[in-house]
Amino acid sequence: MVEEIFNLSGLPSRQLDELVAEKVLSLEVVSRNWPCGPEPECGLWKASPEREPAAPWYHTPSPVVRLPEDRWIDESEDPLLRGVTANYAEELDFWFVPVPFYSSDYGLAAALVEHLRAAGCEIRIEARVSGGPAYAVAVSDPSGREVRAAADTFARAVCEAAVLAVPGSGATELSPPLPPASVEQENGGR
Repeated sequence: MVEEIFNLSGLPSRQLDELVAEKVLSLEVVSRNWPCGPEPECGLWKASPEREPAAPWYHTPSPVVRLPEDRWIDESEDPLLRGVTANYAEELDFWFVPVPFYSSDYGLAAALVEHLRAAGCEIRIEARVSGGPAYAVAVSDPSGREVRAAADTFARAVCEAAVLAVPGSGATELSPPLPPASVEQENGGR
């Protein structure tokens, strides 16, 4: 088994969320700074129907993805789109949603684990009490290639490992490889 270890810890959370949507879930990112915000009625994150926001609560520039033609418009049924709601952009002529907060939402990270499992990947998750990041996640694809990521939160560790697990994702250009850890380092010096 070939193991590759890279470090995406310096990547901002929203950029990591964008990579998950684009590389892992194969969704088309149509804008990296569309006006979005929490819809007052339901609290779900929603993109403005136009680049010029129609309502004052569209105050945060966020990445948005196009919903594929065959995707059901009711994104609330899709566990990988939990927490966001779709909107139709007349100027773009398609339905789109803000990129969900994969790297900070435990439910979305769990859905991402299930997505990887369904794609034939094996996932190992370690929760550590001390000696480094709180979570380590290893993803092995069906060919036996394995990548690992570690972070202080479960969601962040899952997202980093998921992005690294996609061959050709470009994640390896974002971060230099880490030197292999010794057994003592992995076990907290024991």
